[in-house]
Amino acid sequence: MNRPCSLLTRFSLPFLFILATASPAKADLTYVVKRGDSLYSIAKKFHLSIEEIQEANELDDPKIRAGQNLTIPGIDPGDTAAEKKKGKKPEAS
Repeated sequence: MNRPCSLLTRFSLPFLFILATASPAKADLTYVVKRGDSLYSIAKKFHLSIEEIQEANELDDPKIRAGQNLTIPGIDPGDTAAEKKKGKKPEAS
């Protein structure tokens, strides 16, 4: 005779394993353009292409201005641009 809890365990464990091993979701980051920034320098900083930034912000023209908010797509939560390339998480300060 099957016990209800054994059936529940049999079907829920694989599901929990999938949840536990799933990679963390990537989120968009808002970047405020600084004086002297260009799409090229921002793309290089975040290891993206200029086209990816233009597409995320619906930009037809590559001209940007200081103070403008840009969406930087698909950044891992907690990663900084400098640490992203090295594959390390930033240290808490």
